[in-house]
Amino acid sequence: NFGIDPEAAHKVLTCGANITLVPMDVTSQTPMTHQDLNRIALIDTPLARFVTETLRPWIDYSIQTRHLPGCWIHDALVVAWLLNQRVATAADYFVDVELREGMTRGKSWRFRQPLRVDVGIGEPSGGPVHVLQTVDNQQLLSMLEQHLAKPLG
Repeated sequence: NFGIDPEAAHKVLTCGANITLVPMDVTSQTPMTHQDLNRIALIDTPLARFVTETLRPWIDYSIQTRHLPGCWIHDALVVAWLLNQRVATAADYFVDVELREGMTRGKSWRFRQPLRVDVGIGEPSGGPVHVLQTVDNQQLLSMLEQHLAKPLG
């Protein structure tokens, strides 16, 4: 959440390190419904049982308060991306964070160089950041089921 400490986010995103950014507009492409969770509930492993127990109330909460058909599985996407980068598309951008006070403070923005029009953005600091863009949610859910079916150890 860049809004908590935009200065820290700015330093990280413009430091030139090899970074992959998984923004919320991408993680919100990861819905899990009760039907999806019912398939996981059929997997007889301790971890699958734990995931079922902990996610079912979260799905109910998201349906009731956010009026979604399920919940988003933000963190699962990050782990899945580390295991198989085909679960999402990505592209390189220069990324920065708004530091000025106001409603946009902490908002990230991305751009490519050269800019097509002069909008007052100076030369970027650091290097480009790998930014996830779209998710293959069926592949994500399938990966989750496959890995939950494996015995631990």
